[in-house]
Amino acid sequence: MKPVAEKVGTDDLGIVAKTIAEAFADDPITQWTFGKPDLFRRTLVSLMKDVYLRRGFITKSGDKAASVWLRPGESAESSLMGVLQYIGSTVPRAGFGPLIRGMRLDARMGALKPQTPLLYLFLVGVRPGAQGQGLGSLLIKDGLQMADKGGFPAYLESSKEENIPLYQRHGFEVVQEARVDDTSPPFWTMIRQPRPVAA
Repeated sequence: MKPVAEKVGTDDLGIVAKTIAEAFADDPITQWTFGKPDLFRRTLVSLMKDVYLRRGFITKSGDKAASVWLRPGESAESSLMGVLQYIGSTVPRAGFGPLIRGMRLDARMGALKPQTPLLYLFLVGVRPGAQGQGLGSLLIKDGLQMADKGGFPAYLESSKEENIPLYQRHGFEVVQEARVDDTSPPFWTMIRQPRPVAA
């Protein structure tokens, strides 16, 4: 059966979080921020419920790939309840380190993000055993339709240099390489201008 991109609701958040956590198991920024894969997975569920289901959209391809997007003009700021839930699920398990690193990473990325309305690709991940089958591209293409139809740029941060060519194939260009501080791995900000939609 040909893979398809499916919109995700609340019932699928556990599957999406597990898929992305597995895809990001060797991701330098994720390891620097969270340390423990389970902590990253729990944080994803909380963030998706609080922010991305309400102000964006989430897609998946079975249980092999998933992407998380924020609609143009929407804020990625967590609600007070979301912040409290994050603290409650993080600090007892791992202390304040992941919380502080996560806040610093969020502040750094937020400072670099253009302040114009754009479609933000927060995360896209494919489970290791399913990589190389075009599933990441499928979800990226599906999401970018919104940007092109609305005439909005699209934006992302790549936490792995080797993933940059994938994003470039979809029209993204590197803006800059950045770090949170001297202890953090680098990440790359990328932007894509909207393309004309065929009539």
